[in-house]
Amino acid sequence: MRPITPPSAGGSQPTSSPAIPRPVTPPLIGDHYARVVPDTPSVAKKAHEPEFFLENLEKQRLSLLEDNEKAVLVSPEYFLNTHAPRVNDQDVSMVVSKLVAAGLIVNGRWRDFPQDPAKSSETEARTFMPLVDIAKAVADFGAASGKTSLVQFESNPNSTPRSIDRNDLSRPDGYFILRVRNGTRWRDIAVTAEFKLRAGYGEILDNIKKMLWSIFHCNREDARKRLSFGFTIENTGMRYWFYSHGDLYVTESFDFITRPELLVHFFLAIMFASEEELGWDITMKRLKANPDVMDITVRSADGAESVFRTVKILSDFRADALLGRGTRVWEVVRVMNGKTYGKHLALKDVWIEADRPREGDILSTLRMSDQPGELQNVFNKFFLTVACHGDVFVQDRGGRLQPDDTRAVMMRGHDLPEDAQVFNLLLPPPPNKRSDPSKTVTGYHRGLGITRVVPKTPIRVHPKRHYRIVFNEVCKAVHDETSLEVIFNVLGQACYALNLMHLAGWIHRDISTGNILIDANGNARLADLEYAKRLEDNSIHVVRTGTADFMSIEVDHQRYLFSLEEDPTRHLPPKADPEADYKLLISTPPDDNALPEPPTQNRSSGESLAKQKSPPIPFRHNTLHDVESMFWCLTIFPVDREVVCNDSDNDNDNDNDNDNDEEKQKEKENEEKRRAAQRALAGMLFYDKLRRRQFLEEADCTSYWVCLHPSLSALGETLEKIRLMLGAAYRAAEKNLSAISNLSAEDTCSFIFRSLITLRNTRVLKDIFILPKDSTQGMMVNSNGKATEAGHADHSASDTPNGKRPRECSLATPGRYDGDSKKPKLSPGDISWIQKLASTTKSTRIGRLPTVSGKFKYEEDWQVRQDIRGYPPSAVGTLHAGSNPG
Repeated sequence: MRPITPPSAGGSQPTSSPAIPRPVTPPLIGDHYARVVPDTPSVAKKAHEPEFFLENLEKQRLSLLEDNEKAVLVSPEYFLNTHAPRVNDQDVSMVVSKLVAAGLIVNGRWRDFPQDPAKSSETEARTFMPLVDIAKAVADFGAASGKTSLVQFESNPNSTPRSIDRNDLSRPDGYFILRVRNGTRWRDIAVTAEFKLRAGYGEILDNIKKMLWSIFHCNREDARKRLSFGFTIENTGMRYWFYSHGDLYVTESFDFITRPELLVHFFLAIMFASEEELGWDITMKRLKANPDVMDITVRSADGAESVFRTVKILSDFRADALLGRGTRVWEVVRVMNGKTYGKHLALKDVWIEADRPREGDILSTLRMSDQPGELQNVFNKFFLTVACHGDVFVQDRGGRLQPDDTRAVMMRGHDLPEDAQVFNLLLPPPPNKRSDPSKTVTGYHRGLGITRVVPKTPIRVHPKRHYRIVFNEVCKAVHDETSLEVIFNVLGQACYALNLMHLAGWIHRDISTGNILIDANGNARLADLEYAKRLEDNSIHVVRTGTADFMSIEVDHQRYLFSLEEDPTRHLPPKADPEADYKLLISTPPDDNALPEPPTQNRSSGESLAKQKSPPIPFRHNTLHDVESMFWCLTIFPVDREVVCNDSDNDNDNDNDNDNDEEKQKEKENEEKRRAAQRALAGMLFYDKLRRRQFLEEADCTSYWVCLHPSLSALGETLEKIRLMLGAAYRAAEKNLSAISNLSAEDTCSFIFRSLITLRNTRVLKDIFILPKDSTQGMMVNSNGKATEAGHADHSASDTPNGKRPRECSLATPGRYDGDSKKPKLSPGDISWIQKLASTTKSTRIGRLPTVSGKFKYEEDWQVRQDIRGYPPSAVGTLHAGSNPG
C-alpha cells in the first residue's frame, strides 16, 4: 500500500517511505522459539445473544449460569478477612456478647431459630423473617460505638424492586438496601439474599441461579456499581458471595445458626460500611433533580481532575454480561462549578486487565510512530483523539487514594489461599436413588458442596483496573448505520486506517462492527484499541480477546491452517512397477546371517529424527487475522441483515397486480427459497466454526452469494473476490511462517480498500438500506421495553425506552414475513423509522424484488446450494444468526 492514496479526493497526496518489515514470529532461542502463551479467543456469551432477551426469566437465569459456570471457592473466614468491608474482631466479639446477654443467642444458637428451617411448618418467608430482627439487633449494638449504618436488611419476597435502565421481574428473598431512598429500586440494593427451607439438589441449584441473576442485574442496572455482595441459605447452610468485574467468589457452606459469630461479622461489615465499600462509585454522582444524569470525574495521570455530565448513553451492551470489561460509553459535556460548557464529547468507562497498556497511551504511541508528516494527519482523521484519560482512583478509610483494582483494592491485596479450588456452579445431578428428604437435612449441603468442587487445579486471578477515557469525537458504531452505501464507504476507510496501523507495527486484535465508528463528518474511526499490541510484543495475557462473530478462523482454532510444505508432492509414492512387485512377492527372505548390521545411532549427538526436525513455530496473531475480521464485518451486513431498498422506478407495478398470477406465484416461491438460503448462509458463517472455515478455504463460493438480495449482486461479486484474495494471502504468507511480518496483509488490505471505494464511486449501493439494529442486539421491544417475538412487536422510534429506535430482528429469526406478500412483516414503528431514513426519495419499497428472470438464473443456482452445506430448508427457520457487536 505504498504510495498510499488517501480516501478523499481533496488535499495533498501523502506518500510513505518504505516500511520496515517487523516479524511476527518470536525469536529463536537455541533450538526453540521464545515462549508464547496466546490470548484465549473470545467465546460468544448467551447473555449477548438476541434470543436471551426473548426468553422468560427462568431461561435467562439458566443461560447466565451457563455463561459463568465456575466461581472461586474460599473459606468463610478468608472471605470475611479479604472481601468483606473491614471490621475489628473486637467489635464482632462485643456485639456477640451483647446478643448473648440480650438472650438472642442461647447455648450457641440463635433464639429465633429453635429448630432447623427444614423442619419448619411455616412458609419460607416466615421461617427466615427472624433475620430482619437479627440484623436490626446487630445494627443497634454495633451503633453503640458511634457508627452510623447506611443500609438496613429487609425481606419482602413478594415485591419486585423497580428497575430503571433494564426491565426485570425477579424478586430477591431479602436485601440490604439504603436507608434513605426513594422507593425500592435495584440501584439502591447493596446485598441480595436467597433462602430455601431444604438443602436438596434442586434448592441449591435454584439459589445459585437466582443469586447470579441478582448480582448480574444489580451491576447492569446501575453504572455506579463496582462490586456486589450476596448470601444464600439452604436449611442451615449459608454461603457468602462476592462479585467484581474480574472474578466471582463463593464461600464454603457453614451453619449460620450454630456459628452466629460468622453471621454477626458479615452483618456488621455490611451495615457499617462506606458507600465505596458497599460497591458504589463515588466518582459518579447522580443529580438530585434528575437521577438518570450523572457527573463523572476523570483523573488524568498527572492528578488533574475533570468533571463531565452525561447527556445520553451511547453504548452499554457489554454491561449485559457478568464477567468482563463492562464497557459503557456516554455522550458528555464538561462541567465547571455546576455549569456545563463546551462541545459534546464521548466518555468511555471500562474495566481492563491491570497489566495491559491503556488505550490513551496506545493511541499516543501509535501517533508518534515513524510515519511521514502527511500520514500523521491521516492518523488524526481515522483514529479517535483523546481529551483526557486515566485510571479511576478510590479512597480508603484512611483517606489514601489508590487506583480502583479488583485485587489491590477489593481484595485488599491478598493472594488466593493455596487450598482455593474452583467451584462448579452447574451442579452435577444427584445419584439416581431415592432417599428420605428428612435424612438429607443435616449435612447434605456440605456433601453436595464437596462433589461440586472441581479437582485441584492452579487458580489464576486476573486483576482488573477501572479506567476512563474521554474522546473529542462523538461517534456511532457502524453496526447502527442503516445505509449500505454509508456502511461500505466507512468500512473502506477503516481498511485504510487498519493498514496504517499495521505499517506502524501494531495489530488491532478486536476488529468488529462495534469498534468501527462513524464520526460527525461521516469518516471512519478505528476504535477500542485496549487489546491492540505491537507485533514484537511477547507479553503474556490469558484473558479472552476478540469478538466471536468477527474472529479469524485461525485465531479461533489457535493454529495456522493455510501453511503448506515447500514441496507438496515429496510424499507421493513412486510410480508403480507391477513386474518388480511380482518378483518381490515370489522372492525368498534371506537368512538371518545374511542380514546387514543395523545402523548405529548416536543418541547423544542429537541426530535422532525428532531432533532433526525444525522447532515448531508458535501461533501468533498477525495482520492477516485483523484483515479477515474486517472481511467478516463486510459479510455480516448483506448476509445477516434484511435489505430495505428504495425502488421508485417500479411504483407502477401495482397497476397490473392481477396479471400473470402464475408468474407472481413463481416469483414468490423463489423469493422464499432465497430467504431460506440466506438464513442458512448466515447460520453457517456466524454460528458454525467448522463450516465457516470450509467457506473461507473453498475454491469457488460464487453460488453462495446468489442468496443475497438481487440488488446486491455487485456487492456479492466483490465479496467473493475479497474472499479469494484473503485465502491466497494466507497461503502465500504461510509458506514461510517465520517470515510473516507487519507487511504480510498490506496488499490484501489495500485491495479491500480499493474495492470498497470503487463500490462507493459507482453508487451501486445507493438507496439500499438494512433494517435498523440496536447496539444491544438484534431483537424487538414493545412500548414497555419488553422483548417480544420477532416480527410482532408494538413499538415506534418515539415510544421505545430512552427514545431508542426500534431494534431489528436478525434475518434468521423465524416468523419474520407475511405469507401473503413479499414484504417483511413490520410494525408501524418500523415503517415510520425506515421512511424517515429514506425521506429524500420518492417512495420506500420494503423488500421489493424485481422480476427474477431479468436478473439471473436463480433456480439453477438454487439447486447447487439448496441446503447450504447440509442445512435442510425445513431447519433454516430455526437458525438464529443475529450478530454480536464488538
